[in-house]
Amino acid sequence: MSNKIGYRPDIDVLRAFAVLPVVLFHLDSDLIPGGFLGVDVFFVISGYLITRLLQGELQQGGIDLLGFWRRRILRILPALMTMVVVTFLIGQILLFAPERNDLATNSWAALLSVSNISHWLSYGGYWGAEANDSPLLHTWSLGVEEQFYLFYPLFLLMVFRLFGNIPVLLILGVLLISLGGFAYGLLNYPSATFYLLPTRAWELAAGATAALVSPAALRTKAANALSFLGLVFVAAAYIFAMPDSLSLWNVVAVAGASLIVYSSTQNLFSKLRLTNQALLWIGLISYSLYLWHYPVVVYGKAIETRYSSEISPVLLFFLIFLFAWISYRFVETPLRRAKSAASKVGFATLFLAGLALGAQNFDYQENLANFKPTQWAGNLYRVNPRGASSEGVDERMKGIEVLQKTPAAEDTYAGAYLEKGIVLEYSGSDKIEVFVLGDSHGLQWAPVIDEIMHEIGKTVSFMTADGTPAFFNIPVQPDAQRGLLFTSEQLTDFKQARLRVIRERKPELVIISAAWRESHIKESEDVISEILKSGAQILFIGAPPRLEIGDRNAPQYLSYLGVQNDERGDVWLDLVDSEHYQEAKITVKSIVDRCESNCRLVEPGPIYIRSSKDEGGWLLKVIDNEEVLYIDDDHLSVAGARLSKELIQKGVLAAFAEHDVKMANLNEVNNASESPE
Repeated sequence: MSNKIGYRPDIDVLRAFAVLPVVLFHLDSDLIPGGFLGVDVFFVISGYLITRLLQGELQQGGIDLLGFWRRRILRILPALMTMVVVTFLIGQILLFAPERNDLATNSWAALLSVSNISHWLSYGGYWGAEANDSPLLHTWSLGVEEQFYLFYPLFLLMVFRLFGNIPVLLILGVLLISLGGFAYGLLNYPSATFYLLPTRAWELAAGATAALVSPAALRTKAANALSFLGLVFVAAAYIFAMPDSLSLWNVVAVAGASLIVYSSTQNLFSKLRLTNQALLWIGLISYSLYLWHYPVVVYGKAIETRYSSEISPVLLFFLIFLFAWISYRFVETPLRRAKSAASKVGFATLFLAGLALGAQNFDYQENLANFKPTQWAGNLYRVNPRGASSEGVDERMKGIEVLQKTPAAEDTYAGAYLEKGIVLEYSGSDKIEVFVLGDSHGLQWAPVIDEIMHEIGKTVSFMTADGTPAFFNIPVQPDAQRGLLFTSEQLTDFKQARLRVIRERKPELVIISAAWRESHIKESEDVISEILKSGAQILFIGAPPRLEIGDRNAPQYLSYLGVQNDERGDVWLDLVDSEHYQEAKITVKSIVDRCESNCRLVEPGPIYIRSSKDEGGWLLKVIDNEEVLYIDDDHLSVAGARLSKELIQKGVLAAFAEHDVKMANLNEVNNASESPE
């Protein structure tokens, strides 16, 4: 077999059928829900063509590894390098400051063929909002292919020397092992399964198997039937796959693409008029089309977000094809034929990767001069092992004044409880009158609660910690998993310490705040029952509305959006996550309603939200008197929490009044039972 592969128009048509659904999916996932599976089709095509090519070389004496890799460099890197440079430069103008740092990281990762690993480590899932905002997200698939190009020739060379050929059963075995890993990973490690070569190798191996099994014995009718069945499979996958997960439809799409490349027939495509010039041209420019489509889509959305200017998807579609044609005509095609340019392209790629690596160390921040300093006081009240922190959280807090504990006061603060068995107490009394439970959403209210207790002369103790649920099962069982800031052993100790306070210190009032979600209705039962048995009142604090900006630094993102204060120094925006707000309201109200007595609710939401007559929705107050009220999408700043101080204080005083009445009634009953007849 010659190492030259005859031109197959049907494969160029299949490339068109792979890239167009991907482009349309990213423009609007409702157009083709399973359009993302076009990448899987590309993997099959790559596995098929590379195997045919290398098999031909092996039959002629061996693989020219350097020649193969040189061709891959010239085929992939010039267009990729151009796209990355242009994307990086435009990103400095259009992207949110922290995302420019991510762009630098993803730029060098894309140039060094590890973009799939970079995006997996940086964002986790492919479907999350943060990942979708990365203009280089689509280069993950190039990382998979480039890693395949690096290792696959070496693998085939070793196999050929051992067996004298390439056993189909061996490649089929690789396919089945990788497919098994894919199936297992869907349930257990979906993010890694999506991005990494070992769980994508079966798709490439499917194409390789099709290349190794000769279709020479197929009659025209049989070949046409297989090819048509393949088209049906691919089309069905595009139509019926869900647009937010891997599934069996990946297998259907891969099977369909494999049948098409295996059948090796042009007749069906000609009869269906698929080998027309338009589809063939799209197939020819498919690589450049894939390269440029996602940056155009992401930057189109960035322009809409930042400048409130709606951009037509038709215009974006046109720009994608324009950039793709320029790339194909002036970069991809000329350099692909310049064999002597491979070393220069390689060095240029390494140089640019080095620049991008250095650029990720820049201090990317938005200008916060228009706002008063934004403060977060949660760190003063969080109970966690001393020194524990989260690098991602610290990075997201840039530009926010995080109030910290003073070294001299370290032992008087939470965190020492792990060593001394104590909890944080502010009023100098051994008696705990008020006990606060919660996660970071409890921490946001902590400075306000502290101020209130000092003003009314009550002792307060906080056992609140980032990412740590307020509720737990009783009796306490050892934790199998660690928390955000705790080892599994420390998390177990933390639960037991909270339970000891409730049972032994018997606070008069327990305040609970959390990132309320529906599962809390069931999860809260044990802790609430234990608190009520102790005789304490419970005050629940509802959640303020969530600011719909994703998991971003709020002051910096508001600056990025260019928000303007009104004459009072306030800002109201139509960026309300209404669905989450309603779920939180329903959840906490359901929990309170299930309490037979001793429970009351403070609902702060109406302080921050108002109806929008013009928009027909809701407006959220994000700045008050030039002070930003949020530190991210769902945590209030010190200024934001202080707006609810009066409301919370009323709830606290009402709870104490009810507690005093009950205690007085209990004393009357006790006195009556002790008096002589």
